Amino acid sequence: MHIKSFLSYIQQAAESIDKEKHSELYTKVSMLAKTVGDFIERKTAQKTGAVGISEKCKEARKKFAMELSSVHKEMKEANDSALSDAVEHIDLAIQFMQKMEDLRGLN
Repeated sequence: MHIKSFLSYIQQAAESIDKEKHSELYTKVSMLAKTVGDFIERKTAQKTGAVGISEKCKEARKKFAMELSSVHKEMKEANDSALSDAVEHIDLAIQFMQKMEDLRGLN
């Protein structure tokens, strides 16, 4: 599993949202994607070799997960079939985060 796959899920969700019809959701998902993208850039700039989220970022991960879940819930509550692709991509992102947390629990 790689964080760039996670970023891709969120970017695809943003791309599948009608910007005019759901501008607020689009903005929220785009900001989540930017957060992940910025994280990847910082890690790459630090030349750590592997891109990952260290244990010291546990609070940041928790906050991000809550924001992602909130947007996911908001999309589902909108009950708009035009958001179905976005919901599916966010589902994948959430599953990715859960798998990463499970793997962290094994260490």
